[in-house]
Amino acid sequence: MERLLTLAKVAHLLEVSVKTLANWRSLGIGPEYAKLGANRTSHVRYRAGTVQTYIEALECVR
Repeated sequence: MERLLTLAKVAHLLEVSVKTLANWRSLGIGPEYAKLGANRTSHVRYRAGTVQTYIEALECVR
């Protein structure tokens, strides 16, 4: 099973705030995420591979 990352870890990896991640989720942008539960206060987690792929897609090639 793939490792799930916390909001704090993903924010650190992407060099953004946790609030920015929340804004991105509400706008439908940023890396894909999973909600662990069905209610509004459910924990949000990101798959490590998804975050890595997102970072690679942002890299500039020269």
